Amino acid sequence: MVGLVPAITDAGLDPLRIHDLRHTAVAFWIAARASPKEIAVRAGHRSVVTVLDRYGHILLTGEDHVTSALDAMERGSARGLRPEGGDVVQFGKKRGA
Repeated sequence: MVGLVPAITDAGLDPLRIHDLRHTAVAFWIAARASPKEIAVRAGHRSVVTVLDRYGHILLTGEDHVTSALDAMERGSARGLRPEGGDVVQFGKKRGA
């Protein structure tokens, strides 16, 4: 690690800390869609709660992905397609009715 500080200074990244690199790594894992459990294991956290508390604001950007997936499922059910492994149950209707 002796050469890291001069390299950071030479690159104009001062004040960059080792811990900043850790946060960057977690941000990359989140961007790669790693689960909170996988992130906790890789980062050495004892609990996913730590990941959710510390990085939850980044994880929330996945809402668009969830919304898109739900919209696609709805479009599929409107055409009579069913999600793999299950039935489409319309709210307000009883099964078999």
